[in-house]
Amino acid sequence: MSMDINMKYGLRTGLAVFLIAAVFGAIVISVAMCIADLPAAVVNIMTMASLAASCFSGGYSSSRICRHHGLIQGLICGGVPATVIFTVSMIHNGYFTDFCLIKIVICMLFGAAGGIKGINTKLTNIRGLR
Repeated sequence: MSMDINMKYGLRTGLAVFLIAAVFGAIVISVAMCIADLPAAVVNIMTMASLAASCFSGGYSSSRICRHHGLIQGLICGGVPATVIFTVSMIHNGYFTDFCLIKIVICMLFGAAGGIKGINTKLTNIRGLR
């Protein structure tokens, strides 16, 4: 595969992993909210932790497949959900909130960290992912 096709494949896979992890995190948070009466602050912390884990796993899997440009791939995998969060916040609230800024920073930082960690890992590529 050429470098561009390989990078596109890695980004698609990374964003798919992000989406699956985000849905799984939302299900876990929903079950926790059904079981216990959680305060809003706890739910906000749980959503930010789920978002951070999802962005990290997306950036990690993207850079593990491509094996180059880990920071760029991590920033892209964190930037796509950050763009969605920004757009939805602007539509819903009409202005940019501080909590939205925190979520965007978390997306970008953990996506970049996942991309860097995926490049620097010593494990080999999984044959089934190619």
